[in-house]
Amino acid sequence: MAKAKKKAAKKKKKFKLFGIKPTSYKDWSAPIDVTKKIMEQNVSRPEGRPTDYKPEYCSQLVEHMAKGLSFECFAGTIGVVKKTLYNWCDQFPQFLHAKEIGTAKSMIFWEQIGIDHIVSRSESFGQGMGSESKSLNSSAWIFNMKNRFNWRDKIDHTHEDVPISPDTLLKKLASLKLSKEDLLAIANEQNNETTDA
Repeated sequence: MAKAKKKAAKKKKKFKLFGIKPTSYKDWSAPIDVTKKIMEQNVSRPEGRPTDYKPEYCSQLVEHMAKGLSFECFAGTIGVVKKTLYNWCDQFPQFLHAKEIGTAKSMIFWEQIGIDHIVSRSESFGQGMGSESKSLNSSAWIFNMKNRFNWRDKIDHTHEDVPISPDTLLKKLASLKLSKEDLLAIANEQNNETTDA
């Protein structure tokens, strides 16, 4: 008897699937209607958390970076994580453009510091007050420029110490137009240097 009461209670409960009350088996077999209802629900409400992005962040970012500060530390200034800034670059082209302008202004800031300190300056503080000389830690400045703006050391690719092939050597010797005696003298000189070492 208890089982029969439970079954009757289950039948009396109203059941809804995506806001649709099925009244017969026919209602369950209508996947198109259910899909349409789901799509309507998704269109009517936005997914995920709303963005914290504000259009005024573009001008704030340019001002921030013009002081020589990095793009990533702007995240701390406005209270977000740096991944959010990169997401905004993907989502908002104007924010990406502001980042590019800010990077150029940051480069101006740092290059100006280098120029100011390459040309030696000293500042006087009035009569008898002494003077202060500005100096630049050149290693730190170069390290900063390499990391921020992809500066690289110039690498010499002349390959003077690389051994050359016998064919190349013969062509170079032929272009010198030396006699056989001169060539033998050079070869003997080279052999003597090798045995002495």
